[in-house]
This record gives sequence, C-alpha cells and structure tokens, in this order.
Amino acid sequence: VLNRPLLEQLLDVHEMLVVAATRLAVERGNEEQLGVARELLARIGEPSTPDDEYIDAMERLLGLIAEASGNLVLQMARRAVDPLFEDGFRTVRKRLRNDPVEIGPLVRELDAAVVARDPARAEQAARHVIRAGRSRALDELETLARQSGEATS
Repeated sequence: VLNRPLLEQLLDVHEMLVVAATRLAVERGNEEQLGVARELLARIGEPSTPDDEYIDAMERLLGLIAEASGNLVLQMARRAVDPLFEDGFRTVRKRLRNDPVEIGPLVRELDAAVVARDPARAEQAARHVIRAGRSRALDELETLARQSGEATS
C-alpha cells in the first residue's frame, strides 16, 4: 500500500544522505574512488545504457559515495535504507529511471564538480540529480499502486 506522505519523507531522507555524502566524498575521497565515480557517472549519463546497467551503476555510485565520505554513521544510515531499494523492486526501478535527456546535463555537472573537487558545487549538482526524478517517481508509484488496487478488486 502506497503511503505518499511516508514515501515523500523517505525520499527526503534519501536526498539528505546522498547530498551530504556527495559533499564529503568530494572533500575526502581519494583519486581512485573519484575516478570510479566518474566512470559510473558516465554510464548513468549515457542515454544508451541499458536499464539494468543504469540501475547497477547508480547503486554502485551511491555505495561508493557513502564509502568515500569516510563517515561511518552515514554509511550505516545508507545500509539501513538499502533494503528499501533491493532487487525485488528492480522492475519498478526500471520504470522510475530518469529521463536520459534530462539527467545527462545534470550528471555532467556533477562530474565537473568532482573533477574540480568542489564540494559545494557537487552538493548542489547531486541535489539536482536526486530531485530530477522525485516527482516522476512519486507519480509513477502512485500509478502502480492504483493499478495494483484495480487488479486485486
């Protein structure tokens, strides 16, 4: 059952964690971590990346950002939220994929912030990437919940 206010709150916390971790990762991450992050960003920003690879790259990037932040509590918080995004939701997550045309410039801005090692710019770019799909995700999940309710009626 979709509880939209609860989902919105979950997305708020997800955004806060990712944005804070991104800032810290750019400040504290080593060159190898940031290099891998850039490779993952390239896959995410490439419109021809298949859905499964996109989801895998996004998950790897989120984990890498948490690790590169060097903040154990932040990593623990991420692990607490991870079960909500496990493989059981992969089909739904494919439907929630960001529009490649919209996400491309946002991902390139995040990549530029990583290259410049500019934490404030990276934080802002990460926020834009996260918010790009927020309303679409909420609308799509609401549609899925309606369809599920109709199927069980």
